[in-house]
Amino acid sequence: MERVNEKIIDYFDALKTLENVLKRFYEYKNIYLAHPSDENEESFFIVRDATIQRFEYCTDLIWKVIKVYLEEIEKAHIESYYPRGIIRNAVTSGFLSEVEGLELTEMVESRNKTSHIYHQEIADSIANKIPGYYILMKKIIDRMQVAIIKN
Repeated sequence: MERVNEKIIDYFDALKTLENVLKRFYEYKNIYLAHPSDENEESFFIVRDATIQRFEYCTDLIWKVIKVYLEEIEKAHIESYYPRGIIRNAVTSGFLSEVEGLELTEMVESRNKTSHIYHQEIADSIANKIPGYYILMKKIIDRMQVAIIKN
């Protein structure tokens, strides 16, 4: 159980960085929309890209934390080493609802798009989805903590 606790603590640290940059994302977006200029646009794009970067590592970590949680707390045997397989196992075990599994799979697909393709429109689209993904990640990690406390 110590391993899963360490992973969750590390994940909370990562999630906190995403939460902090999301505040800046909205701040700079509002500044840019209120006062469009090349300088404000550039500042907004820098913060947007930082938001995407933090989203990437939070997404990379969550499915790994779920895997450890399922193995250590739910005592599930997980054969998959890939996000989709682990998400499927989490849905099958009942840890995630089907809707959450679909949302998490969409989140992983969004993350993959950020690393393989870079277009302004894709970056904007994904950045606008990140607040919802953040809420999902927070809900999942909070659920893990409650289950661990009950154990």
